Amino acid sequence: LAASAAAGRTAAAVVSADASGTVISWPIFDEEEDGGDLVPRGVSQDADKATSFGSAFHLCAQYAIETGHIPSARRREIIAAGQGISMDSGGTSTRNLAALNDALDRWFASSAYAFAVEAPFARAEMPLFCEVEPGCYLEGSIDLLCADDAAGPVSGGQVTLFDYKTGGSSDEDEEALHRKHLLQAQCYAFALLERGCASVDAVFVRVQHEPRAHRMPALGGFADPARFTDLDTVSYRFSAADLPKLRSTIARAIRAHLRLADEKR
Repeated sequence: LAASAAAGRTAAAVVSADASGTVISWPIFDEEEDGGDLVPRGVSQDADKATSFGSAFHLCAQYAIETGHIPSARRREIIAAGQGISMDSGGTSTRNLAALNDALDRWFASSAYAFAVEAPFARAEMPLFCEVEPGCYLEGSIDLLCADDAAGPVSGGQVTLFDYKTGGSSDEDEEALHRKHLLQAQCYAFALLERGCASVDAVFVRVQHEPRAHRMPALGGFADPARFTDLDTVSYRFSAADLPKLRSTIARAIRAHLRLADEKR
């Protein structure tokens, strides 16, 4: 889920109103892997650099889905320059552009991207908005959503979502990564199951990392996340039966987040 925030790309936000009726919005997830904790974030120079890289990757990936064409080297340079990453005489920007191309090449050559291209429905930056409890909402967008029906995420349908993560450490093990992205996956799944989808597969793609050995069992279904072995992924599966538990889990997390945010104001 994504919403406007003071610092860079935000993957989810809580939207609610205070006692006076003023609407407030607190970001709870970032697109960069070093985010994800339930605290409001400030702006730093390093955060700005990470955001520029992440934004450039997301825009290139979105371009490919919306146009049906993988962006050329020149197109990538134009998109990157718009995010503050430009060619220079061998400095940081050049290294960032090379890293961006490496990440994009890995994604566009992957089985996950091929799956998205072949899916009956695929949409980049799919907007979502849903109520978790009275007066409190989740607002945002999904990096890439695929559905087994050409009409999109319809009642009874199966969907697979992809969330791109830039940055992150190669030292994190599978259990740590699963815990790291679990709440964000739960938020995505809740919003989609609320729309009537029968099942949701959430696949977080660590685009700057080589594939790791996964212990995830084959799950079958519309898209078996275990099959995307040519990427470093963290995957989750949810069904309609999970909806009540997801609602209570997310509501508790939101209340804790807003209490912490209020203490920091």
